[in-house]
Amino acid sequence: MLSHPQNARDCALETTIGAFGFLYFIFYALQPLVFHFPSTAEHIPSAVVVVGFGIGIALWYVNLVHHGALYVFQSDGERKEHKTSHVDCMYLLWTTTLPTIYFLFQGQMVLQIWYALTFTMVTIGDTWECQSYGKATKAAFRRESLQVTSVGLLALIPTIHAYAEPTSVPSHLAVAVAFGRLMIGGILGGALYILRPLERMEIVRDWRPSLHGARLIWTWCLVKFFKSVLEATIDYLH
Repeated sequence: MLSHPQNARDCALETTIGAFGFLYFIFYALQPLVFHFPSTAEHIPSAVVVVGFGIGIALWYVNLVHHGALYVFQSDGERKEHKTSHVDCMYLLWTTTLPTIYFLFQGQMVLQIWYALTFTMVTIGDTWECQSYGKATKAAFRRESLQVTSVGLLALIPTIHAYAEPTSVPSHLAVAVAFGRLMIGGILGGALYILRPLERMEIVRDWRPSLHGARLIWTWCLVKFFKSVLEATIDYLH
């Protein structure tokens, strides 16, 4: 039985966004890669990275649908909203940063491993700390937002490093530019979610348009970023 019948609108919107994202990254975005899959061992890692990135983003959209259902059917959905949203952001940052590191430093395995391990450990540590805060109070929300911001800033370091390299490949720089645009879109979406202008002005009640708007912004940015990664991969394979 629905604990908040009026929140069925939230579930419908999150299900729609989640279904679109899942179908796009599984059936559309990965389909071109199937036709360009490499035949040499040298190029296989690039294809595997792109496939893993697409699957990782698709799983994030599955998680959106799951949380949307929980929000409707559980009376404490609103209490858990902040925590799950911050953890989702951590996962999204991790999923998008790892392929960026790979393409920015192709042929530099030491840098790839160093950046990937460092970023993974920091993300896991901050995610664990977010989960240990308990109830979602305003103080916990501020701490979690600060942690997400710090992880986002850390994710920019490989991109800045790539720009400083005089021997960077143009296709790799295109990935760096796309990642920078993705981060800008993530900041805009996060600002919309945190400020919640429609909710604060009480224009709407009992649903979360700012959260859905933020996720639509993130979806658009992810689609654009994935296209840049896919183009860089296809150029590298040819």
